[in-house]
Amino acid sequence: MNEWWLITAAHVFENRRTHDYFVVRVGNNNHLNGVPYNVTKIVSHESYNKYNYKESDIALMKMSEPIAMKHSIQPICLPSVPYEEPSSDVVVVAGWGLLRYDTGSGPVDLQEVKLNIEPIEKCAQTFKRQSYKIYRSQICTLDEGKDACSGDSGGPAVDYVNGILVGIVSYDEYPGVYTKI
Repeated sequence: MNEWWLITAAHVFENRRTHDYFVVRVGNNNHLNGVPYNVTKIVSHESYNKYNYKESDIALMKMSEPIAMKHSIQPICLPSVPYEEPSSDVVVVAGWGLLRYDTGSGPVDLQEVKLNIEPIEKCAQTFKRQSYKIYRSQICTLDEGKDACSGDSGGPAVDYVNGILVGIVSYDEYPGVYTKI
């Protein structure tokens, strides 16, 4: 978001008692490299409830020092008004999560996938059959055989047309569920 604060999913901090555990690496598409920054503060959304199907699953992380911006390290653009409906039907999701559920490790290099946005009403019907609730504060994607996976939580969902951050990977069900920005 800027040189001091980064945005992610609140659920990644569940069962963690201190922010000392978290280090963020920026500036490289290889998760073994990049410039490390310590997290000094975590602020979860006041309405976040891990028992409520991850409604308001969003948090901010404050860095111990400002991130040095350069060509390979830039803040992402946020919506100028509250995000309601996408300007395109496609988002790009990036992360280092598992490539397949049946493998035990993620990739070394950052992965990305283009995903089609599923209408929220249709998504809600799908999850209702599974006794889950989908909220207007969420976005769903639906693409056969493609989605975010375990380890991608907190990663970006970016509007494919205008490059604006519109969502955060929340949980890797099918359809995929993202918290709206």
